[in-house]
Amino acid sequence: MSYDINQKTKEKTDPRLITINKVAQEISLTRFTGTPGSRLTKNFVKDSQGKIQKESQPQFSNGEAETLKIKKLSDLEEVTQNLQPNQCIATGTFNLATCNITTKSNFSDNKYELSFRTRSKEDMHRPEFGIGLFDYDQDDYMPENMKCNSPDELMKKLVTAIPEFEGMGYSAVGSSSNGIIDEITAAPFQSNGGMHIYIALKSIDLDQLKQFIKVRLWNSGLGYISYARNGAMLERTLLDLSVLSPERMIYEAKPVLGEGISQKPRIWNHKEGKAFTANITLSNEEISQYEQLVTDAKKNNETIAISDKLQNNYRNNQVTQRAKDKSISLDEAEKLIPKRSLAELSKSTQILGLDETIEINGQMMLVSELLARGEEFDGKAMPDPIEGSSYGYTTAKYYHNGGKNPLIVTLAHGVKTVYKIQQENGSFKRVKTNVVTTKSINLNEPLDIDSFPHKRMKKDGTYKPICTIENIERLIIGYGISVNYDVISKDTMILIPGVSGITENSANTAIESINSLASLNNIPIGQVPRYVAVIADRNAINPVAEWITCKKWDQVDRINSLCDTLITGDDFPNDFKNILVTKWLISAVAAATVPSGFHCKGVLTFQGAQNLGKTSWLNKLIPKGLLRDNFFLDGHHIDPSNKDSLTTAIKHWIVEIGELDSSFKKDIARLKGFITQGKDTVRRPYARTNSDYQRRTVFCASVNEVNFLIDKTGNSRFWTIPLVKIDYKHNIDMQQVFAQLYDELQQGATWWLTEIEEKQLDEQNQTHKSVSVIEERVLTILNHNLPKDKWKNMSASKVLQAAGIQSPSNPQARECGSILRGLYGQPKKIQGIMKWLVPIDLNFTHI
Repeated sequence: MSYDINQKTKEKTDPRLITINKVAQEISLTRFTGTPGSRLTKNFVKDSQGKIQKESQPQFSNGEAETLKIKKLSDLEEVTQNLQPNQCIATGTFNLATCNITTKSNFSDNKYELSFRTRSKEDMHRPEFGIGLFDYDQDDYMPENMKCNSPDELMKKLVTAIPEFEGMGYSAVGSSSNGIIDEITAAPFQSNGGMHIYIALKSIDLDQLKQFIKVRLWNSGLGYISYARNGAMLERTLLDLSVLSPERMIYEAKPVLGEGISQKPRIWNHKEGKAFTANITLSNEEISQYEQLVTDAKKNNETIAISDKLQNNYRNNQVTQRAKDKSISLDEAEKLIPKRSLAELSKSTQILGLDETIEINGQMMLVSELLARGEEFDGKAMPDPIEGSSYGYTTAKYYHNGGKNPLIVTLAHGVKTVYKIQQENGSFKRVKTNVVTTKSINLNEPLDIDSFPHKRMKKDGTYKPICTIENIERLIIGYGISVNYDVISKDTMILIPGVSGITENSANTAIESINSLASLNNIPIGQVPRYVAVIADRNAINPVAEWITCKKWDQVDRINSLCDTLITGDDFPNDFKNILVTKWLISAVAAATVPSGFHCKGVLTFQGAQNLGKTSWLNKLIPKGLLRDNFFLDGHHIDPSNKDSLTTAIKHWIVEIGELDSSFKKDIARLKGFITQGKDTVRRPYARTNSDYQRRTVFCASVNEVNFLIDKTGNSRFWTIPLVKIDYKHNIDMQQVFAQLYDELQQGATWWLTEIEEKQLDEQNQTHKSVSVIEERVLTILNHNLPKDKWKNMSASKVLQAAGIQSPSNPQARECGSILRGLYGQPKKIQGIMKWLVPIDLNFTHI
């Protein structure tokens, strides 16, 4: 059975006919069309034993994109039924109704003007009114209670966990693998019971929705741990959330079927209802619960046993293959394949040894061979290094980077993982922050034209390099330029041999220098800054994480010694001080090192006399020099309404909040919201759009006043420690302190307070709450030793009059009511007036 890819769609069923103009609630999505002969659907054939097999995954690099607009969600059925084998859909849209699609490496300013775009988050965005896909797939590790046989069953589970989904409309269908059967034996293809459920979304941030669903599902018992082939633990939920991204292709076209294979009709299930527009903000308690559940799940003995078994099997297969390839014994081969800890397997940056096996370009080879043939495979799509082609042929990509920093970037399991390739000496090459050259580089001479991978012939028959990422990378390497992206400061770091600029303007100076070198080599400069940013991202550096892990912890405890440098009064528990300091320090390590999911839980707040050394102690956390200068910011005034103030803060690792009391008076709610954000939205120089970055900053503060907490809604974010003495001249090795904390974090240590610790914090913070004039006067006249039968029912205004405020204003009455609610609960309506039963002796007051 075959399909004619060039077959015209009949007029009456052309999905473009369902495009509705000038309708307020049109739903937008994108339809991709690949080049003639390409395939954007699944392919099923029989192998030599007559067993049905699913062949290689679809690939798409060039083609067209068209925005479709539909009246209602159920119109998706007609859209998908008319998809050809070289067509698929996506939930995001472009800024053009129709455009040509090309790869990033072939992109240029000229192409942008000619309506070319890339299938990337940079060019594709969530429409104001669009669709979202809930992708349901069962894997071998999904618990039985999560398995569903119908969309209705799945939606019931989702609504139970997420009540905001109640009443939401959806259109659902089995995945394109469902219903595949052998025409001779009638045996079905063993699919994973996948379902696609489409919902309408209005004004919803997809990244925030993804986090919202993940946390709610885990907290409702619908999260679990799955595993990669090498035993790495994978955080999973009832839904595959990785597809909630605007650029992800959704393969809904009918599959291409080989001889003797057919497919039962896919039945759609439509349920009318509303679009999803709910508030998807999570509370700190929800996030803390989720993080604890994931931590506990990964520490479960059964989970660890499964992981160990998978890792051993994977490693044994690698060892066996290596012994066969090199004609050596298994014992010798085993020494070549390292065994990795669970902590190492969970990192977003992994190591590939030269003797490990990978698959690329349809062939198996050693990593050492890939490295030797690096230029040949540079920029090539490939299967994931661990999962192999069974997971997909284009899941990862190899970047040779001129041999300086070879790596493989993969998006397997919906998580970005970078595999760095080990060098001959067991170390790793990467572009360093300073350039050392063994020969003189002439910045006034163009590079050899033949060294550029992408060229175009001119009319005179000669060639000129075009502006592509690979060509700009060749330019950078050719002139010995160092380009990195600093994940802490969120800056692109560029160093050019022999070129310097004022510190405040060094980035702009460097970019202009690269533009000049591009012009010298006849490369159009329009896209150069953006491509430099891409190259910098491939060479990300984290100076803080590198400092923390530069030397392993020597197993000598220094945390208690550090805590002992902070002396509190007799009324503050010493062990609770140690808990607050330690957990805050762990949060600093987590901010710098965890790949994703970090949220700041508390602001370490030192209260004590002026000149006690509070700020000096905080400064001492990082060694004096560039590290402290670049990543510690003291006395910073945070104004939640000032973008520059916030941007300055998130470009540092540790920020001491200055003038905390004045910040409280301005907008305490927005200040608390900013401090606990999990991501920061920043538009980097030369970027077209904003980007979301994992929060890498923790906050601390120092105050002189005792009663500085004025927020009536709660002060749990401020971990206040009253100090009477500080030893800020200690000589404790802070690198080893943070190395110890990093080790504890890898073992499952948390940086948030338990429920009991939060209650203890609230009790301690009562000492530091500021008391207003109203509260002071009200508390003065309350006599809790008064017999209960002497208590009086009084309104807030009458209580204020009893306190000597004869004509209280409405704001004063409201504040008094808030105080009385906190003391005695809700009032009762007596003769039409809200009154509290209060212990006031009217003989000593005036009403």
